[in-house]
Amino acid sequence: PAPPPPAPPSSLPATLPPTLLARLKHWCQIQPSKRALTFIDDKGKEVASLTYAETYARAQSIANGLLPPPPPASSSSFSRVKKPTLPLPLQKGDRVLLVFLPSLDFTIAFLACLMSGLIPVPVFPPDPRRLNKDLYMFTSIQVKLPSLPPSLPPSLPPSLD
Repeated sequence: PAPPPPAPPSSLPATLPPTLLARLKHWCQIQPSKRALTFIDDKGKEVASLTYAETYARAQSIANGLLPPPPPASSSSFSRVKKPTLPLPLQKGDRVLLVFLPSLDFTIAFLACLMSGLIPVPVFPPDPRRLNKDLYMFTSIQVKLPSLPPSLPPSLPPSLD
């Protein structure tokens, strides 16, 4: 008979959380300052990195703006201020087209979609030589693409570029 598999190192729990987001949150709590993501360019040079805490915080910040806020718990009519909503409100389960070149921005956007219960659909930016074909492919995905609400920056901070 084969020998039993070796025990996991003591820093790893016997069972890890079952999903990518649960694992990200787990490692964010256990070792927030440890490097989680590193982007390496075509020449093999490290160009950007994020810790577990930075990764989680940036993805959560974007995720918070993707879906309309839940209705207020109280129904008091005195302090009812209508908050602006997205032009085409997204709902959990909607597909979101992620048009990115490989980058940490893509990874953060992907995680933000998962955190919001949205389905990320990654695609490369359109090729100018095949623009009609690429744009047809984009529209065939049938996603709702809102403009970002004013509370969110149009892109991630320059530290991710």
